Parts: sequence; structure tokens; C-alpha cells
Amino acid sequence: MQTHSSQIFALFGARDADKLDEAVERVFKNCNYQIATGQWLIKSDTSQPAEVYKDLLGDGQPISCVIVMMAGYYGLHNKAVWDWLEANQRGE
Repeated sequence: MQTHSSQIFALFGARDADKLDEAVERVFKNCNYQIATGQWLIKSDTSQPAEVYKDLLGDGQPISCVIVMMAGYYGLHNKAVWDWLEANQRGE
């Protein structure tokens, strides 16, 4: 029996940021972090970016965005981003 672990994905580059924001808040209610309008980190039990996209579609209307599965991270941002990433990498 194969089990899936949670993955962290970055979503960005939406032509309609409000549409992406609404979809993320609806589908990934308790497992997201909004960096800025149209820029998200989400935790999902799916294993591929295409599966995240299918989950976002909901009503079938296309949402333009880029979805990247994160394998690592580095940068400079507020502490809340790093805290969220650390907690969700550990599966909290």
C-alpha cells in the first residue's frame, strides 16, 4: 500500500489574481498562506501540480496561474512565511 505525504506548492502569475485568491481560499481553506494578492503557498495531499490545478477548477472555469511543487526554499521575507513553511514541511 502506497501512502502520499503532503506537499507544499507555490502558486503565482495569475492573470486574474482575485479569481485565484477565491479558489485557493475555497479549496485549501486551512492549509494556505497568502504572500500577496495572487501569490500563495498551499499544502496539499496531492502529489503533482496538475492535481492541485484540477482541485482549484471547481466550477470548471480555467484559472491562469503557475503551480510549482517546492523542493526547497530560500530568500528574504517576513518571519510568518518561514514559520508557515517550517510548520507545514513538518506536517503540523
